[in-house]
Amino acid sequence: MQTDDTAPARRSLSFASPQEVIDDCQNLSSAPCRMLGQWTLSQNIRHLAQGVDCFYDGFGFQLNWWRRRILGPLLKHHVLRRGMPQGVRLPVDAGTLLPPAPDDDLPAALEHLKSAIRRLEQEAPRHPHPFFGPLTHEQARQFMLRHAELHLSFAIPAPEPAPR
Repeated sequence: MQTDDTAPARRSLSFASPQEVIDDCQNLSSAPCRMLGQWTLSQNIRHLAQGVDCFYDGFGFQLNWWRRRILGPLLKHHVLRRGMPQGVRLPVDAGTLLPPAPDDDLPAALEHLKSAIRRLEQEAPRHPHPFFGPLTHEQARQFMLRHAELHLSFAIPAPEPAPR
């Protein structure tokens, strides 16, 4: 097990707009990057797109009542303002959000994310979040930004080559 002194550092991200998420994904996909987690960059981007899709197509699972009614509302504002913790385990019936299948089609994943974000910018969410419950349009937008900060923090761009 790695200690904090030897653990690779994740990036510290703070997205203010969905366009910043798209720009970061495009920058990461245009040059080599190292992934600190267990997912590829393509899997992370596809997961973010699927997370947005769930606000419109349904999440396909619900958490037990005490998490939805007690914990969710207590933590919603903290997560929307300060970010998501790493290591949250999704239930086994959260099939649409579980780690996507290995995928090397980075351009397709990026296009899926752009499409999902366009939808998010134009339409209010139709389905409640399984943990936080109903979210306003702005809260769904903030949730997407915090979710992207978490997942994209594991992507470390390759350093620029030193000038000769």
